[in-house]
Amino acid sequence: MLPEELFSHVAPSVFVVESLDSSGTVISFGSGVVVTSGHVVTNKHVIKGGKAFRVKHGKRAWRAYITHLHPRHDLCQLGVDELETPAVSLRDSSSITVGERVYAIGAPKGFDLTISEGLVSGMRQRRGAQVIQTTAPISAGSSGGGLFDDQGLLIGITTSSIVDGQNLNFALPADLVSTLTEHPFAGDINSVADDTESQESELEDLARQKMNDGKYGEAVKLWRQALRLRPNEKESWLGIGVAYQSVGLHEDAIEAFRKVIQFDPVYVVAWRWLGICGLLTKDFDMAIDAFKEATRINPGEVEILVELGTAYYGKDLRDEALAAYKEAIKLDPDLHAAWFEIGRFYVRTDQYSNEGILALRQAVRLEPDDPYSWQWLALAYHRHGDVGDTQKEFQALSRLEELDPKLAREFAQNFE
Repeated sequence: MLPEELFSHVAPSVFVVESLDSSGTVISFGSGVVVTSGHVVTNKHVIKGGKAFRVKHGKRAWRAYITHLHPRHDLCQLGVDELETPAVSLRDSSSITVGERVYAIGAPKGFDLTISEGLVSGMRQRRGAQVIQTTAPISAGSSGGGLFDDQGLLIGITTSSIVDGQNLNFALPADLVSTLTEHPFAGDINSVADDTESQESELEDLARQKMNDGKYGEAVKLWRQALRLRPNEKESWLGIGVAYQSVGLHEDAIEAFRKVIQFDPVYVVAWRWLGICGLLTKDFDMAIDAFKEATRINPGEVEILVELGTAYYGKDLRDEALAAYKEAIKLDPDLHAAWFEIGRFYVRTDQYSNEGILALRQAVRLEPDDPYSWQWLALAYHRHGDVGDTQKEFQALSRLEELDPKLAREFAQNFE
C-alpha cells in the first residue's frame, strides 16, 4: 500500500485526545486510535491529571471517559459514546521484523493528523514487555497515535521519543492493546506514569542494553540523559557509575557511587562498587571501609568478604586478609573465589606452600575451566619444588595451555 493510500485508509480512525481541568481548559493533549467500536486507545500520560476528556477529529468533538487503564504500561482506553468510526486491525508483534517499513500517524502539537515514515530499528525490553523501537519520528502530541505497517495494520501505540537520542522513538506493541480488556478502570488516575517517567525508563533500558553489548561510552551518554530527567534516581547513578568505571573514569565512578549511598545508605551494591573502585585505584583504605560497610549491612555477602581480604592484602594487612578469606570459606566451602585467593595468598607470601597447593587444587576442582586457577597451581608446584612436583607442574601447564595458550606462554617465559 502506498503511503498516501495507507494514510487515507487509517486516518479516519486516529484522533486527537484532550485532557481537561475542572474548568474545561485543555491541560494536555495527544493522539489516540480506535481499536474497537466506540473505544479509543491512547497513552496513560496523555490523560494524567485530567478531570474530563474529549476526542476530536477535524472540527468534530466527542466527550470521552476512561474505561480501562493498564497498571504497568503507558496505555489506557477511552469510551466514546456515539462514535461510529471503524476500528483499525491489529497485528501480532511476534511477526514484526527489524528493518521493515512502518508509518506513525498522529496529531503533533494538537494540529491536524500527519504521517511520518521510518523503519523498525529494534525490539527492546521495558517493564516486563517488549517495546518497538522505530526511526519514524514521534513528536509531542503524537504520543498515543498509531504505528502501522505498510498494509495499514496497527503494530503499536506510539509512546515516546528521546531528545538527542539519535532518532530513538518507541511504541507499545498492539499485543498490549489486546490485554487492556483485562484491566478495567478502578478510578485511580494517579497511578498513571507521566511522560518524564516513560522517557527516563526508555533511556535506562537502552543504557543497560549498551552495557550488555560492551558499549560503555554510549551507555554513559544515555545515563546522563536519564539523570537530567530525574537527577535523584539512584539506579541511574549506579548505572552511570558502573559505566564510568568500565571506561576508566574512576573518580567519576566514585562520585556516582557516593551519590547512590547518599540516597540509600544501606544499598549494599553501591558500597561494593565503591570498594571495587578502591581496589582499582589502589585506595585500599577506601576499599576496606566500603567492603566492611557492605558486609556489616549484609553479612551473608560472602563474595564481598573475599574482596575485603584482597583490600587488606593490598594494605599489607596480611593477618586480616587471611582471616577474611578463611571466614568466606567457612560460610561457603564451595566458593571458588575464596579458595583461589587464599591459594594465591600462600604462594605470594611464600608460606604454607602445601596449603597453597591444596587451596588451588580446590579452586580448579570447583572451576576446572578457569585458566588463572591452573596458572597459580602450576606456580605453587614450581615454588614448592619437592620431588614429584615437576610432573604435577607440567600437568597443570598442559591444562593451562588448553585453556589459554597466551597465558601459558607468559608463564613459561617468566620461569625459563
